[in-house]
Amino acid sequence: MIWGRPSPQLLRNVSHYFRKLSTSCRFCALNTNAVAVKNSASEASNSVKDVIIYKFESPRFYKYLNLFAITQYGFWIYISTSSMQMNNVPVRETNKAEEEEDLPFWRKINLGTDKYKYGLATGAALMGFGILFVSWTYILRTVRYLILKKDGTAVAFVTYAPFGKNRIMNVPIKDVIHQ
Repeated sequence: MIWGRPSPQLLRNVSHYFRKLSTSCRFCALNTNAVAVKNSASEASNSVKDVIIYKFESPRFYKYLNLFAITQYGFWIYISTSSMQMNNVPVRETNKAEEEEDLPFWRKINLGTDKYKYGLATGAALMGFGILFVSWTYILRTVRYLILKKDGTAVAFVTYAPFGKNRIMNVPIKDVIHQ
């Protein structure tokens, strides 16, 4: 093999793999081999088995996202409980000459007062709950399978769920809007 120019045998092997890859969408992992196409609506509604219309497999990503969400929630709850244990240490009394001088904000405030203590605790708890909520909402919105039921009157949406389970929603065909 000359540097920069692959051998013909390697090109044949690579084109074989690209031919297989060209039938799938690399952005949404839609594999056209898994899409069942019926000739008419009557054939689809009279099928003997459920037909998988759409398939998206990425369980490892959603497990890691779930782990990230739970870890962040634990971290922010820990910060929230730690901020509740701050001591009330009074700020050093200063005269007018020192007060005009630029002091950092942390020298001017007492984080142990109730106002700051409860504010930091609430903010940290809301941050943890917000990260958990957004992550789990994203996980629940992702469609894993779209299955046409065997009688042809309903579609099953199988989505990922936290803790590695699946959530299945059966929806009548008349209620599904496509664009």
